[in-house]
Amino acid sequence: MPALCTEEEGPQMTKKERTAYQVKLLEFALKYAGRGWRVFLIWGVNPDGSCACGKPDCTDIGKHPHSSAPGGFKSATTDPNVIRIWIKKHPDCNLAVATGEVSGLTIIDIDIGDDKHGDA
Repeated sequence: MPALCTEEEGPQMTKKERTAYQVKLLEFALKYAGRGWRVFLIWGVNPDGSCACGKPDCTDIGKHPHSSAPGGFKSATTDPNVIRIWIKKHPDCNLAVATGEVSGLTIIDIDIGDDKHGDA
């Protein structure tokens, strides 16, 4: 069974760490939503560096939509009530912002490194 971002099955945090993380996650999610940026949850990263999605061969560790957002970025919202529910149910997940027309954001991501030629 894949790891889920829940208190019972998610990455191991102390109760104090979990609460602090959840408070910050909610704080930033609501700030972003208040700016009109649509947010959605993405999988977290386990302490061993693997993706919390549970797929041993995951190549998008901590960067792909959580199962609470089955439509991926199309599930993104600015609704504070939905955001609160998501974060309460999945406190160990990461947060993503849907870019493009829906949020009025354009992102330029230049990768430089082994087998990445963003500087070319």
